[in-house]
Amino acid sequence: MGKTSARALLFVFLGSGFGCALLGSGEDPVKKNPGIKFQPPPNPFAQSHISSADQVWQSESTGNTIAINSTCQEYSDLTLKDLQQNILGGIENLKVQSDKTVSFDGREAQRIVSVGSAEGVSISVDLLILKKNNCTYDLAYIARSKFYDDEHGIFETFLKRFHAP
Repeated sequence: MGKTSARALLFVFLGSGFGCALLGSGEDPVKKNPGIKFQPPPNPFAQSHISSADQVWQSESTGNTIAINSTCQEYSDLTLKDLQQNILGGIENLKVQSDKTVSFDGREAQRIVSVGSAEGVSISVDLLILKKNNCTYDLAYIARSKFYDDEHGIFETFLKRFHAP
């Protein structure tokens, strides 16, 4: 996949759901959490600045993407399920393959693996949603379905090294 189509795929996903899903409710201002700790994924992933997410890395080999989005709002009453629906809402023909509650970074989190399409391209998404200390964190691995397994292990390692304050 060329860089242009990979970026278009990422933009469709992040722009349609991921970036706007955590707007929360109420009138409190929404902000990012600069205190998150993580180790960037290794090569072939390179940092990209193509969305409003906190951090985005895209594989120079496959176009697969790892992204972090944090949103902090003192009074956000959205449940993990609400956030899941908002984030994945931009994916066409969505089929959830796995949806489970897991323990992550000392809190309850939602882990969803799904397939669908964006602009006619078959995609697979591994999404972890965590609420901690008035912040919500989305950690996502977005891949063209045919390349999903190629770099999924890098995302698993990335998750193990993530910490929210």
